[in-house]
Amino acid sequence: RVLDEQTGEFEFELISRTATGTRSIQLGTGTPREDTPILWTNNHTDDERFFLCQGSDTAGRFGDDLGDETQDLALIAVEVPLNFVVRDVYKFDQLATPEMRSKMIEVMGRRAATRHFAHMGVDEVLGRDRSKLQQILVERLAGTYDELPLGEGTESDAGIEVLDVPVSGVHPPKDAAPSFERVVQAETNRERKLEAARRDEAETLAAVAGSVQAAREIVAALESLESLDGADPETVLAREQEIEALITEAQGTAAATLAQARAARSEKRMQAWTDLVAYDGLRGTFEAAPDIFKARQYLSALGHVLTSARVVIAPSNVDLVTQVDLTPLNTEFDLFNQEDQ
Repeated sequence: RVLDEQTGEFEFELISRTATGTRSIQLGTGTPREDTPILWTNNHTDDERFFLCQGSDTAGRFGDDLGDETQDLALIAVEVPLNFVVRDVYKFDQLATPEMRSKMIEVMGRRAATRHFAHMGVDEVLGRDRSKLQQILVERLAGTYDELPLGEGTESDAGIEVLDVPVSGVHPPKDAAPSFERVVQAETNRERKLEAARRDEAETLAAVAGSVQAAREIVAALESLESLDGADPETVLAREQEIEALITEAQGTAAATLAQARAARSEKRMQAWTDLVAYDGLRGTFEAAPDIFKARQYLSALGHVLTSARVVIAPSNVDLVTQVDLTPLNTEFDLFNQEDQ
C-alpha cells in the first residue's frame, strides 16, 4: 500500500513474486530403501508403482490392428523423478490451488510417462540406453506442461521448466524377476555363442583366404561365376582366371591347395607325355622290324614270368629222369588269406 499525499488515500501497487529453487516430483515408483541390497528379487519400496509396456514380440505395434493375434504386455517399475523450476509464477499460481498444484503436475506427468512407456518394449525399458530415454521423457513432459487446455479452445502453459528426468532405476515385479533373469541369461548366452561363431568365422576365413575381406571378395566372385550359366566359354574362362588370381593373392590355405592342385596336374601331364613318347618309340621299333620286336617282347614277357620259377636246361638227346621237389617256396600259411598259397 502506498499513501498518495495529494488525495490522502492509499493505493495498491502490483507486487511481483518469484520462486527459486529446483523442485522434484516422483512420477514412477519410489526410491529403494537403503537398508537392503538393490536386487530384482528384493522388495524395493513400500509404494511400488508399475508402468505397462509391451512384450518383446509386440514392441512398436501398440494400437495397431493385430486381428486375433494376442498382444503381450509387461509390468515394469521405473523411477521417474521430475526435476523442474517455476519459470512464471503467475501462470504457476493460475494452474490450481496451492494444495493441488503438485498433485496436478504429478498426475499430468504420470499420464504422459504412462503413454510413452505403453509404446515401448520391455527390452527397450530394461536396456542400457537410459540417456536416450531420459531425453525423450524431458521432451514429452515439457510438451505436456506447455500445452494445457484452458477451455474455449485456448491453451497455455503451467509456468514451469522441466530440467531433467533422470531415470535411475528399472526393474520388473519381484515375483516375475526370476523369469526375467532367465531371459537375460539366455540372451547373454546367445550373444556369447554368436560372438564365438563370429570369431570362428573370422579365424576360418582368415586361414582360408588370408583375411575376411579377401574371403568375401572371393565368395562374391564365385557367386558371379555361378550366374554365368549358359554364357560363352571365353567369358567363363576369364572369370575363372580372375578367381584364381584372387585366391593366389590371398595367400591362404585355399592358395596352397590351388598350388598343390596345379602341381599334381602338371605331374600328371608330364607322366602322360612321357608315356606317349615311349609309345611312339615302341611303335617306331615295331614298324622298323616287326619280327625282331615281337621276339624281344616275347622273351621279355617270358623272362618276367620265369623270374621266380625253377628252370631246368637239358640237351634234347639225353634221356632225362625228372625228380620234382614239391616243397612250397613259401612255408608260411595264412588260414584267412589263401589266395596266394
